[in-house]
Amino acid sequence: MELILEEDIVYKTKINDFGVEPVNKRIITTGQKLIYYRNKKFEKESGGKVKNCEIIKYIKEKNQLFVSSMFFVSTPYGKVYKCDGNKKKIVELVFDMGDVIKVMNFITNGRIVYIENSNLFSYDVDTNELISTKLMKNKKNGSYKIFTSGENVIIKFREDHKQINTISIFENKLKKIFEIKTENNHTYSKIVGLQYFAGTEDGEVEIWNILDQELYNSIKISDLKITYIEEFEGKYFIGFENGELIITDNKFNLLKKEKVLKDRIMKICVIDNEIYVLGCENRIVKYRMVFS
Repeated sequence: MELILEEDIVYKTKINDFGVEPVNKRIITTGQKLIYYRNKKFEKESGGKVKNCEIIKYIKEKNQLFVSSMFFVSTPYGKVYKCDGNKKKIVELVFDMGDVIKVMNFITNGRIVYIENSNLFSYDVDTNELISTKLMKNKKNGSYKIFTSGENVIIKFREDHKQINTISIFENKLKKIFEIKTENNHTYSKIVGLQYFAGTEDGEVEIWNILDQELYNSIKISDLKITYIEEFEGKYFIGFENGELIITDNKFNLLKKEKVLKDRIMKICVIDNEIYVLGCENRIVKYRMVFS
């Protein structure tokens, strides 16, 4: 396998997150502005309501099989806007908490999940259904993080001044299907099939069986902290804190190792034979995979 650098996009403003529209490959970034980029040129920048936007996720609308050009974007003040990537405009305000929400994410089917006062909430923007579940019986000081994987929600809780992580997995209606405590800090979390994958600070990928809640395997990939894991068509794309990208097959045999950025990899998107990688220096690189 060879990786060919096709684009190195440098942004003048801070970038928080990005998404790639699956059909026309438009790259949309959040940050100081919402920026639309396609065919090697910047198409539009939006501020105003979406100034300093944070998370972006393409969603499946009701009665759709696949992700569309519609996406959700969050703001620092608890608002979520639904936007149309093709028309490059805000469609509507779909959620307004009226307050800062520190921990929030979106599920592909269009639900908004967030944590407040140690409660996990899931809100359906189409039906206005709001459901919640308590995360901690006894209040402890620490930090939460939400990862979403398909229709599932992964919650990581780390107590202040302690190494122990509590990892809980919920389906989209907040039924808990998995919970473990681990002394390894899980730096990135993902679900593939019936397995929970966790990247660690010392470059290992832990594989847990969700049904048995047992550690099934642990594979040493590197000595560096894993910052992102993506899966696409039986391959794993693993990003590290030094800007290195490792691609493996489904058994974690090495296919390619490449230094793609100078600094930490924040996010990886894979569409067809193209890899898009966001780094913390406000740049996105696009590589094409060539198989010999």
